Amino acid sequence: MAMKGIAGRSLGSDAVAALALLAVLAAWQAATPERALARTEPSAGAPAAPPAPNVNDLTTRAAAMNAEGRYAEAERLYREALAIVEGAVGPDHPNVAVVLGNLGSVSQNLGRYPEAESLYKRSLAISEKSFGPDHPNVAASLDSLASLYVTQARYAEAEPLARRALAIEEKTAGKDSPDLAPALSTLGDLERARGKYEQADQSYERAIRLVEKKKGGSNPELVSLLNNRAMLALDRGKYAEAESTLERALAIAEKSYRPDHPTIGMILNNLMVVYQAEGKEEKARKLSGRGVPPPPGPAAAPPPKLPSSLEGTGGP
Repeated sequence: MAMKGIAGRSLGSDAVAALALLAVLAAWQAATPERALARTEPSAGAPAAPPAPNVNDLTTRAAAMNAEGRYAEAERLYREALAIVEGAVGPDHPNVAVVLGNLGSVSQNLGRYPEAESLYKRSLAISEKSFGPDHPNVAASLDSLASLYVTQARYAEAEPLARRALAIEEKTAGKDSPDLAPALSTLGDLERARGKYEQADQSYERAIRLVEKKKGGSNPELVSLLNNRAMLALDRGKYAEAESTLERALAIAEKSYRPDHPTIGMILNNLMVVYQAEGKEEKARKLSGRGVPPPPGPAAAPPPKLPSSLEGTGGP
């Protein structure tokens, strides 16, 4: 089973963005293979926003809940944050796009795909209007929507979005940035689904190397990348490669997440499938009692990679 990172975006003005980003990234990195949050660069035309209480706290908590697979709680917190933000800055402010993308991630995790699509599209429209067509926030929304379409086997719709997201990230972050990993992962998923195994492996490998180089070989962001590359190896009948890659993913996940985290359950289930394919029934039996149910739907949604904090709507 393929997987994506499970996180959310949070809310920031430049004055509070550094502190907010640290808080969000701490919760985010402790919880997932989630995607890193994109840079926040205020739009010249974005309206000044009055203060709203506790928005950063709400979104930080919601991101942690989403990362832990506690989707109903995450949804409640994000909807509370959305009401605050829309009341403070109106429905078309870029901060609203951040929360909409978070809600889209939760809806996708819950298997509510039409709702997720609507939320992602609204988030994308706001970001394009606020920042222009080539901003990292736009790339994040494009990638979220592309990943949803891959999950739904809507490959022709997914490909141009995924390639546009990657092009924006390469232009804004550079070709050696780990910020490219989410878009490369989505492309890998798409290429794998279409049977383009060589291209898929190259996409996954490039994403893994970028994360390893900048963030180390035990970063939780590697978990989903390793899992998906292992599933590709399984598709190709490369069982030994699939086994070793999944075992590495499991080792990182067990150091990063609680024992009953959905990500660990998904990796255990995948590893059991590999052992069975290899005829290693004893190893498979030992894992059968350890697995926990994976997240709803065929894969957990990618956390949208948008601003670290909502401009001007941070807590007191």
